[in-house]
Amino acid sequence: MTYERLENNMEIRKSFMKAHVSDDFKEEMHMWSCFKSEAKKVSFRKALLLLGEQEGPVMFISEGEGNNTFNNCALEEYEDDIKGYAAMADTDWLAEMIEYEWDNKITMWEDGFNLGSNDILPDDLYVFDKSYQWFIVFTHEIDEETDVRLCYAYNI
Repeated sequence: MTYERLENNMEIRKSFMKAHVSDDFKEEMHMWSCFKSEAKKVSFRKALLLLGEQEGPVMFISEGEGNNTFNNCALEEYEDDIKGYAAMADTDWLAEMIEYEWDNKITMWEDGFNLGSNDILPDDLYVFDKSYQWFIVFTHEIDEETDVRLCYAYNI
């Protein structure tokens, strides 16, 4: 398995939100701006390292319920009307795809190309274990303090 779309996507999304996202969250917000727990900002490289250290498959969800953060995603079985896409993936494959895509986005920014047209993964990616005990978030935002991709990690 590299990745597999999960049919119970809304149940997974609700469970993640119940475990980690504040009740103050509104769909027009980013989930990462409303964590219940104290998630730490980590560098993109640190987030990839943490992901690579995990055993077995992990789950991931996109940012929102049918918003456009996933419209240009190339994962198989994705349809524009799916809300809150969820999948399970091998950690090695997912870390490789995240790194590959981010490195290509940096090159495209430098070359002035339009982003999002060839994405494999969604812009904001929430990665976590089956028990919802830890998570890593890869956002498309650049941290103003460090000038690198904004990522978060909790309990990992």
